[in-house]
Amino acid sequence: MNNTILFLIILLVPLFGYVIKHIEVAYGPIAIRKNIIYNKWINFVYKINIVNNNSISDAVKSLFSTTFNYLDDNTLIYIQFKVKEDPSRYRSISYVQSITKKDMNEMIDFFITLWNTKSDDYPWDYIILTYKITSNEQSPENKTEFIEPIKERISKIKLPGLGYRIPLTTDFRSWGTYIKKLDEYHIINNIEQNLTYMVKVLEDRQEVKLMHKNKRQMFTFTDIFIDNNKDPRTFIRTLKDRKWHIVKGFIELHTQNYTFSFMKPLKKDLILKTNIITMDLETRTMDGKMESFCLSIYENEKIIKTFYLSDYKDEKDMRFKVYYETKI
Repeated sequence: MNNTILFLIILLVPLFGYVIKHIEVAYGPIAIRKNIIYNKWINFVYKINIVNNNSISDAVKSLFSTTFNYLDDNTLIYIQFKVKEDPSRYRSISYVQSITKKDMNEMIDFFITLWNTKSDDYPWDYIILTYKITSNEQSPENKTEFIEPIKERISKIKLPGLGYRIPLTTDFRSWGTYIKKLDEYHIINNIEQNLTYMVKVLEDRQEVKLMHKNKRQMFTFTDIFIDNNKDPRTFIRTLKDRKWHIVKGFIELHTQNYTFSFMKPLKKDLILKTNIITMDLETRTMDGKMESFCLSIYENEKIIKTFYLSDYKDEKDMRFKVYYETKI
């Protein structure tokens, strides 16, 4: 009996190993595949010394080799390219793109081209590839070329000039080689940057789509004409919430809209507190400069002390005396 069991073990162990080996070939290592998270946004963090063509390529290849290569060919993936500086300053470089694991080389070329359109010499510490793997129940036919970016709170930073290498003129024929007019868009190719401009000219402005050579949309911007576009080097360029006023080919003013949350009201105290100190300042304007000449300190409705400028060397000396005596 024991010999029979030993014989079966010897026979089945190689067979079991064969099955496991072929499962891993078809679906990837079991341990890795079990750790793949579906339908959730995840940040893949890649440490770098500098953002350039090589570091972008290495980051994308690393993500694909450790995660995406173990997916089915038709699994839909959403991915966005960002950069990060310690400890928490982010900048989004691309919109969210939809891909499959077969699109690695296309993504490398797309992200490199997009980065090279930006005039950014900031010393970033990390490349961040934010991605979401959809579950297998979602049809690969839903794959799109471009969707809206992830909405998240990121730090705002100031960048010199436009932040993009875009010609400072509305004369789109000087942006590259004019190809043709397709429907309502003028098509201009820039071979050096691997870019295509699609320009829609309206009465008071022109709307521009910047496309990668693989037909993925990189971003859009609008040029607003001034004086009927009499001087193509004088206009207003808008991109998202930013606006550049360009005069004769030079940026004269750069503005950006910011959204601020209102201050939240304080909770009411259950007991009314009357220990309040109030400072009242009387001011005057001398030689175009405003200064205080009288300060009074009140505790509730009772005056504690009044200070006059004539009793002190100057306004600064009077203020110092006020703060020192009242310990404010």
